[in-house]
Amino acid sequence: MRAKAVLVSLGFPAVACAAGGKGLEGGSMAGPVFQMLASLAVVIGVIYILYYVSNRWFKGMAGGRASGLIRVVETRYMGPKRSLMIVEVAGEYLLLGNGSEGMRLIKKLETGDEFGSCTLDSPPQTTPEAFLKKFDGMLEKALTGLQTVINSDMAKQTAVQKRDGGRK
Repeated sequence: MRAKAVLVSLGFPAVACAAGGKGLEGGSMAGPVFQMLASLAVVIGVIYILYYVSNRWFKGMAGGRASGLIRVVETRYMGPKRSLMIVEVAGEYLLLGNGSEGMRLIKKLETGDEFGSCTLDSPPQTTPEAFLKKFDGMLEKALTGLQTVINSDMAKQTAVQKRDGGRK
């Protein structure tokens, strides 16, 4: 009910201006400016309330503030409702499987050889050779087609006609 009253009061200057028949030509700008500032205040208030509620109620959930003891290092989605997660818990790394039946510990990872190759600082993977060959083939085919169009008689005739000013 309160929201409806606020919306009606925000629209009142525009209704009063339209009913008076003055429009913006002869009227003052105070009404529309007040309406704009009130609308801005309402929007900022709603954003602040949503921020407060999300921090207050969803503090412990994913996306909220982290406590520092549990950290999700990486998540890989394997299919619908299936993923693998590497989680750091109190300095230990765990490989977890997440699926429709719940979470399951797959393996406790050692910080030695097993996990050393999977760090976040590792360089990105290179592009597979099969993709590069296919891409080069498609690019070459496109360039060949473009070159054919350029070298065609039609293109030469058009260029000659433009150079001669349309005379034959």
